[in-house]
Amino acid sequence: MPSSPNSRCRDIIYLLVSTEQTLSAEFIAKQLKLSPRMVRKSLADAKEWLQGLEVKLIKIPGKGYCLVLSELERKNLNKYIQRYQIFSPLLTAKDRFYILLLNLFSKDQPIQLKQLQQILNISRSTTIKTLDIAEKWLNIRNLELIRRPNFGCIIVGNESNWRNALVEILQESIGEARTIALCQGNNEIFTNSYSSIITEIEKAHQAIWMRLDVPKIKRIMIPFEYKFTGNLSDQRYIGFLLYLAVLIYRNRVDKKEIGSENYISTNEGKQQISESRIISNLIKERFGIQISEFEVYEISRRIPITRERSPLLVTKNEIDNVTVTKLINDAVDQFLAKVSLSLHPSLKTNKELIFNLVNQLELLVVTKQISAPPINPLLLDVKTQYPYIFTVAKNNITYIETGIKRELTEDEIGTIAICIIAAMEGFRLIYKRKKALVVCGAGVITAWLLVSRIQTEFPEMDVVDVIAAHELESRKSLIGIDLIISTISLNIKNIPVIQVSPLLGFDEQKRLKLFLEKHFQEKKPPYTSIVHLSELIRPDTIELGLIANNWEDVIEKSSSKLLQYGYIEPEFILDMKDMIHKHGPYMVFWPGFILLHAHPSGVKKLCMSVVTLQQPVYFGHPQNDPVQVAIVLGAMDNHSHIPALLELHKLLEDEKARLAIQNTMHKSVILHWVSKYSN
Repeated sequence: MPSSPNSRCRDIIYLLVSTEQTLSAEFIAKQLKLSPRMVRKSLADAKEWLQGLEVKLIKIPGKGYCLVLSELERKNLNKYIQRYQIFSPLLTAKDRFYILLLNLFSKDQPIQLKQLQQILNISRSTTIKTLDIAEKWLNIRNLELIRRPNFGCIIVGNESNWRNALVEILQESIGEARTIALCQGNNEIFTNSYSSIITEIEKAHQAIWMRLDVPKIKRIMIPFEYKFTGNLSDQRYIGFLLYLAVLIYRNRVDKKEIGSENYISTNEGKQQISESRIISNLIKERFGIQISEFEVYEISRRIPITRERSPLLVTKNEIDNVTVTKLINDAVDQFLAKVSLSLHPSLKTNKELIFNLVNQLELLVVTKQISAPPINPLLLDVKTQYPYIFTVAKNNITYIETGIKRELTEDEIGTIAICIIAAMEGFRLIYKRKKALVVCGAGVITAWLLVSRIQTEFPEMDVVDVIAAHELESRKSLIGIDLIISTISLNIKNIPVIQVSPLLGFDEQKRLKLFLEKHFQEKKPPYTSIVHLSELIRPDTIELGLIANNWEDVIEKSSSKLLQYGYIEPEFILDMKDMIHKHGPYMVFWPGFILLHAHPSGVKKLCMSVVTLQQPVYFGHPQNDPVQVAIVLGAMDNHSHIPALLELHKLLEDEKARLAIQNTMHKSVILHWVSKYSN
């Protein structure tokens, strides 16, 4: 069976098989938005592929190209192309990146550029661009990508960095759920669920996974299972198993880690070394691999300190660990209380951020700087791309240093900042992906050609199903469908419908874009300019002397103006109530003042309101109750609110300003103080 044609060849063959007429290269180029030169080159590849199917592609001078086919042969070729349209989807840029790196890691010899181009099924220029991205990724991890003509491409560098990078790319590209299944010995995930055809990314995973003995390693780790699963997240435990598998694989090909035998000398470190030796001996017994002393040390660094989940008897060491954990938790709590006032109030209760910070700090406490402080390869990127977040972390790091009883280096502060950046990325402007149903009247192959175009040009859209026109009549429900994209005219009520050509040319892409903007107007670009406090707190967003029966009533009444103006959705008000139900009255940041907020998903426009209460209301805060002023912040992304939030923070640090706002019955007083602290 001939190998799969690339997507460009498939599109050209589809055009030719759909008509008995002769098509010129210029006509094909216009339809596919390509240059005639690219079409002629792809026609040569298409001709070679068709020859394997005993199909003739001929060129008629002065007219163009056509296929020599009977009606039955044309029908069969149509089905054959349809198979490839369905089971060989276009690779995303991320897929290409993963496939390229996995292939480079799986080969002991250089790979030629032409080979990579064939594996990725893309042009030479796109292959080179993908290599550029991979090279930057490797450089950050202190590895080098050698690229030379007539030599090929190969990854070189320190063996420890090489192993760590391979583990990272495996975890990232396969995903946690699939990796867990593979650890259990289930290799069926490499097979496409719709077909026996294996995609290129699955082939790349399979090529490496077949060299790794992860299921066997997991079995020898059974004596340590309770300790590891009790003290490591699933992701870190899987990373440990993958590290051992890569260690064994590299030893088999005589690639050993070389380094100084600078062992951990504390009692905890000795315990880890002891357990590492047991694991190394088990590896020697099961796999016949002699682990070097330095590699024993490297394994020990990944073994967690034992922390029993429910100890019946507590030793002095365990009491110390509990004390340290409490100190760290308190330090993180105080640190986030300050950081959240400068970045986003929700950081204070972000569970993932708290977990990541506590984990990082526990690691710093355990190592106690016995070896050289860790180097953060992303420090420069953090300081360059996120200078404000890094500065906020650095300015408040004393709360953490007090908790772990030592100063942190800039590299370590950079790691803390990365945890915050990851949490802030969760507040990015949220657009709900539109779910599209694709309908075709000329056969499913036409629809799949259209799907290929949609996925390329409109990646923010989810194509949930592809059906023929006659199936639409029997479909019971269209619930969950935002729009229908069809190749034929349809008469559907209540759901936007647009008719397009399967090729979705340039003009039709513009028409579809305008169609989406018309019907889904909430898709607005994020703020790019600086928004100050005085632009958000205006006379129409201030209300004075309101009566509220309880704290839930405060939330509803202080949000009513923002809801009325369409700045927030009703779900945002419910989310604010849920935040207090789940996390308590932490939003009462200052005596008598509460800063109400929730996740950005319910915010349509950056906004803020100020409400004073006729009678103070208790939220349950031990120091700052009762509340007399409620401020609602509707932050719609991870950056546009920061200048105004910083100005508000400075304003509320001024006790004179707080008293004036609490006691006034004139909006002008509030506007005066807002103006004073707005730059």
